[in-house]
Amino acid sequence: MSLNLDQMTTRGPLCHIVTPIGMLGYGFSAPDLEKGLEIALQSGSPTAIILDSGSTDSGPAKLALGSMTCPRSAYKRDLRQLISAVKQYRVLLLISSAGGDGSDAHVREFLDIVREILEAPDQSDCRSLKMIAIYSGARHELLLEKLAAGKIAGCGPCVPEFTEQDIKQSPCIVGQIGPEPFVQAMNAHPDFDILIAGRAYDPSPYVAFCAFNALRESTGDFSSVRPGYIPRDTEDHLSGRDGGHWTGEAQMAYVYRGEPLQA
Repeated sequence: MSLNLDQMTTRGPLCHIVTPIGMLGYGFSAPDLEKGLEIALQSGSPTAIILDSGSTDSGPAKLALGSMTCPRSAYKRDLRQLISAVKQYRVLLLISSAGGDGSDAHVREFLDIVREILEAPDQSDCRSLKMIAIYSGARHELLLEKLAAGKIAGCGPCVPEFTEQDIKQSPCIVGQIGPEPFVQAMNAHPDFDILIAGRAYDPSPYVAFCAFNALRESTGDFSSVRPGYIPRDTEDHLSGRDGGHWTGEAQMAYVYRGEPLQA
């Protein structure tokens, strides 16, 4: 593997990602988020606020009951602060696994919450925002068809066999999406402001935002994206070892371009 950290830092970061909290709905520090965005935007590189809203522990129960992990009012409180930051700093917002389980119904619920916030009287003088929705719900008919064709398999020997009865008795089934649907949606609508997604693997929106920006700089496809690297001085900066410049609880990542792997 050949790395040229000097070249990567000279070119600047590929993008910045700021995550105010690991899971939407539990509240976060708005000053920490603002500080992170102010630092990130200094380089002029694309910046996004990205956070998850799902839970492996309670997700199955939420799918069965049709309920969300946090009260609707908690999501609205957090989204109001996030949307304020999106408008003030002109950054993007990506949220995955809406409502805790990422069901199609909860993606729509999140979209409704965002619309309510944008249509509030105190938002009348603000610019409109473009939203993208990614749904990960799986139709029962499609799953029954795939099961009958032998195209569904478990993830290992410890996983119980998936049966026709399982499908028919499940009120809601979702597929866990990777970064590809995010990249496809962003490529199709590059002028978006907010992306709300259904059930997703937690790192998916983070990987997708990096891939999206890498693809904008090249003519390659998704497979051409290579991992980036964080130089030592950037690690020191993020951890506060440079004199406590960044001490908030929100997490920030600088993503650098990596050279292609050498055979």
